[in-house]
Amino acid sequence: MDCVGLVIAVANDIGYPMTNVNYAYEQIPNPDVLYHGLDANFKRVVHPEPGDILVMRFDEEPQHTAIYTGSTIIHAYEKAGRVVEHRYSNAWRARTMRAYRYEC
Repeated sequence: MDCVGLVIAVANDIGYPMTNVNYAYEQIPNPDVLYHGLDANFKRVVHPEPGDILVMRFDEEPQHTAIYTGSTIIHAYEKAGRVVEHRYSNAWRARTMRAYRYEC
């Protein structure tokens, strides 16, 4: 499972309807495609709350998603090779570019 796959799996588990999820699985992260898919399925928010989706960058471009819990993030982390939970530290905050909300 990759980071967007986690977001999709959670949406499925909570019965959240999603459309056009093909954007999730491009081999090279494309910010326009990622944002288009997220904009089509979720509400963009300025101040994330627990349960919201965070879009993060590692270099300059957004290429990672995580679920915010309030004090931690849950994400599929390549370096660990699994889904993990990390403290939402200043380093992760600095990488955060956008937030989205599951909203019916």
